[in-house]
Amino acid sequence: MTYPLDQLTATSEANVRLATSLAETARQAGEDWMDLAGKAFTHVGKPAETNGKAGFLPFSLIAPGNLGEGVLASVNESRERTTRTLASAWEAWQRSIADAWNPAKLLAGAARNAASAKPQPAA
Repeated sequence: MTYPLDQLTATSEANVRLATSLAETARQAGEDWMDLAGKAFTHVGKPAETNGKAGFLPFSLIAPGNLGEGVLASVNESRERTTRTLASAWEAWQRSIADAWNPAKLLAGAARNAASAKPQPAA
């Protein structure tokens, strides 16, 4: 019986690379969103401080032209960057798994194992 140790090892390595990539992407996205939140509150906070009414935030302030197109564009860029990074990590994982469990490689490995396991003739 053959054991696919190489395939299991390659699968484990691919899983670790995927998990690491997902964690790094989540960290980076969180950092981006914290920066974006700071920019958004800066835009919102200034008019709220100068309008003279505590707690008053006019609805027109959050309209796209008033919140700052730069902030909205940054939100979109962050979302697209995160999506691209996740898609890339997923595709790399799929390639690694497909390569590790390629039927031709499995058959070649089984043939090698079978050839090395043949009993030697007694002398």
